[in-house]
Amino acid sequence: MKPLPNPGKTTPLSRLIEGRIIELGLSEKTFLADLGYRNFSKGRERLLQFRKAKGLRGLKHLENQLAEALKVDVSTVQKAISETWVTAQLWEDEKYAASFEPHAVLKTDRTRPSQITMCALTGGPQRWLVVEFERDSAPVTYVSQVLRDLPEIAPFFGKVLGFWINYTPSSCVEFDRSGQAVAEFSRAKRVGVALAGGVEKILSIA
Repeated sequence: MKPLPNPGKTTPLSRLIEGRIIELGLSEKTFLADLGYRNFSKGRERLLQFRKAKGLRGLKHLENQLAEALKVDVSTVQKAISETWVTAQLWEDEKYAASFEPHAVLKTDRTRPSQITMCALTGGPQRWLVVEFERDSAPVTYVSQVLRDLPEIAPFFGKVLGFWINYTPSSCVEFDRSGQAVAEFSRAKRVGVALAGGVEKILSIA
């Protein structure tokens, strides 16, 4: 097998795996076989995902196999996985901040959609929960823009209780249905998504 391409940046888990493979003189094929992979292309793709801080869900059942294959303590693997989750969040925050535009997010009585697949296929949270402001409009007008078309019900998410306005990635204000500010936060309210079968599925609002 060809060696994995040299990354511009990587993660604690990826560094642990790739470093130990070199130290132990293992081939990728042998290492993946030790983890139970028979489809080596699939296993290799998982290694590439680790570099991007992806493919981390469901790793609990692989902790012992990883530790055994890498000849390290399970605690070492667990620490690398935990640190990689932190890295994933940092990278996501950087990506979010780089493309950030002020917007509002509707606060509903459900934090998860009633029908995840249908919600995703009909536009997801961007359609049902996110309110984009008029281009170049002043922050002082944001509340009135949301109130102008504030719905009673958000499809899949239920009754609309109020809304959050994300002024910056680190500045968010919650408003009730009348437009009165009720709370401030040092982090934007963001709609979580996940890829499942190639479709983004809404997980929660956090």
